[in-house]
Amino acid sequence: MKSILVLTDFSKCAGNAMLYALELAKRNGAVVNAINLIYPTEDVDSSLYSTYFVGNYIGVKKETMNRWIRKYKKMEAYQDVQINGTCEVGFMPNSIERYVENYKTDIVVMGTMGASGIAGILGSNAAQLIAAVKVPTLLVPPLARFKEKSKICLSADFDTILQDNNKKALKEFLEAHRTDTLEVLHVIRDEEKVNKKIEGKIKDAIHHHLSYQFHYTHDSNVAQAINNFVETDNIDVLCSITHHHSFLYRLFVRKSVTKSMALKAIKPIFVLHEA
Repeated sequence: MKSILVLTDFSKCAGNAMLYALELAKRNGAVVNAINLIYPTEDVDSSLYSTYFVGNYIGVKKETMNRWIRKYKKMEAYQDVQINGTCEVGFMPNSIERYVENYKTDIVVMGTMGASGIAGILGSNAAQLIAAVKVPTLLVPPLARFKEKSKICLSADFDTILQDNNKKALKEFLEAHRTDTLEVLHVIRDEEKVNKKIEGKIKDAIHHHLSYQFHYTHDSNVAQAINNFVETDNIDVLCSITHHHSFLYRLFVRKSVTKSMALKAIKPIFVLHEA
């Protein structure tokens, strides 16, 4: 984990996500790059006045970014973390997707209000980001705080396959939190049968000096089952692996998800993408 991209609109929510990213960066020797998107002005004529106004607005945004970055650079805890800031004109998620392609980025971090759950943010920037940007993505709610020895739960299914980039990202994420036990949850739906082969697959993939706790629960409402587990087992961070044919992909991305399937985003969610 060498490069972390933080999306910011300079809000308190974005600031909280920034603090989480800085903690990850400090423990991995990573660089933190913050980006603020300036949405293109539509229906503006090409007059000198309009050109001046838009140019001046971008200048104000850049100065705001500089002040925002300086605030974190002054914090004693992050004196050794390199922090950069940039403002770009563009739309979500295309601009972030393009940035990730052009500049080596290991993790994207974004603050999310999360009050109404994943179903509540479908169609929002967070859902669009998950669907479009195929690098590990961390969603950080306003009250979430980085905590060492965090209790981290990996929500997987029987088709789970960890690719090399995700193996590395998950290892570094666990190491940064100094987590020594990984909770693994599989929600069994309908007529599915328990297949313990998933346990060996995950252990072999991570190759980490960890203890594992595997949990199986039967529930047709996958989101509610995950949410119940997160709450009852005091999980600090939920990690999910999404791939196009999995129920997790449908849960996080597809617009057909209903409010009854909403997963409360009250804890950080670390999303890994599989092809």
